[in-house]
Amino acid sequence: MNYKYQSLKNKIKEKGYILEYIATQLGISPITLNSKIKGTCPFKLPEIYKLIDVLDLKKEEILNIFFEK
Repeated sequence: MNYKYQSLKNKIKEKGYILEYIATQLGISPITLNSKIKGTCPFKLPEIYKLIDVLDLKKEEILNIFFEK
């Protein structure tokens, strides 16, 4: 899977969240979240599901962020 990390980071900012809040929601540290957003380590499927829920992502946004078209 190819992630569009900048799109995810932009969506977090657009929703008015800070990375620390998102990390807490995912049950990971802010440092780990930052590594995942930078592409250093991959997101796990449960984390992706939680991001979809927390950020209230629509189908097109999910495809745009998490899947290569």
